[in-house]
Amino acid sequence: MRTPHHDLLVLTGEKTMNEQELEIQVRFLNDLLYNVVEKTNAFCTANEILDVNKCRIVQKPHLVQQIINSDVLPPFVFINCKN
Repeated sequence: MRTPHHDLLVLTGEKTMNEQELEIQVRFLNDLLYNVVEKTNAFCTANEILDVNKCRIVQKPHLVQQIINSDVLPPFVFINCKN
């Protein structure tokens, strides 16, 4: 599976950064985001679903994954980060 590419804003303490250094940083950030942050279990554990329609909060990872995998979120159903 190919790692996805993200639109990233890279801020460094250095005044200048050559193209090769920037490419290394972007590749590292893409790998980090894909391998750590965006894994489904980690995502579902770190987030919850706020369903305003039913006045409930869904925190079980398998239910969060089920809702997130649906094509369209219903109105007033929000993904909330627990951090």
